[in-house]
Amino acid sequence: MKTSDTHWTLGVLVGWPVTLVIVAGFASAAYALFRRSKALKANSSYADHRLPLVFGWAAAATAVFIFGAVALSSFPYGAQYHQWRPVSGTVASIDSRLVAGSSAADEKFVVTFEGGRQQYGCSDTRCAGIDVGDDLSLSCIRKWEWAAVGGYDCRYVDYSPH
Repeated sequence: MKTSDTHWTLGVLVGWPVTLVIVAGFASAAYALFRRSKALKANSSYADHRLPLVFGWAAAATAVFIFGAVALSSFPYGAQYHQWRPVSGTVASIDSRLVAGSSAADEKFVVTFEGGRQQYGCSDTRCAGIDVGDDLSLSCIRKWEWAAVGGYDCRYVDYSPH
């Protein structure tokens, strides 16, 4: 597998840059409001400088909250959990399993390739037509599981029948 064959998730390609722009906007607003409060305090009464100070702290807290929420939602931080990677080979076994979905049970096809024990889950219905001995190409991303062994969720790419 070449590194160029991997593809970052949209969360990394779009989500993190957008988050950084938003956080930078709130941080710069907080900085400007703190400077405004300091200038007002030096030139007038105590009551005049409190409003920009309150808004400055609110902007700073918002920036920290947004950055923290996106950082927590990106866990785990390893690249394998945020990149689609190609997997291919000759199918040694394929089984279907029913798994709990968002509103009902979904069918997932579990593929094992010759020469390996790793199982890859394919939710694409095109995986239903795969037989043992076929050459199959998938694009997979590692899924983390709490208190369990993580697996791979895959998307169908291509196959060649035997």
